[in-house]
Amino acid sequence: MKFVHLINPVKVKEDRDLFYAQPVTFETFKIAKNFSDISIEQFSVQFEEDREIIPNHITIIDNLTRSIKDLGDYQFKLPFFKDILDLCYENTNSEYIIYSDSDIALMPNFYSSINALIE
Repeated sequence: MKFVHLINPVKVKEDRDLFYAQPVTFETFKIAKNFSDISIEQFSVQFEEDREIIPNHITIIDNLTRSIKDLGDYQFKLPFFKDILDLCYENTNSEYIIYSDSDIALMPNFYSSINALIE
């Protein structure tokens, strides 16, 4: 069984909880992958300005080019989920796509548990 785990990180200022949560998430991605003997690709899809925060152990597959700001005057530059999934789908041959928000830390047995549920 082969998985791809997709994340959409965003560079934020220190006054946001996400500033502290994302590095934890990034580290737990590494730990969970090392803990597992399952084939796992870990991908990031983001806007160009967010690339610099993504650690080397997560593969950057592409930048997003559209956001809800293209549709109107919105406060945040939020992506379209379809664009995130499309970029992932185009760059993997994995059987399963897992998506996590960038503030979700993984337990070490995360991938083993997903695999057991699918089996």
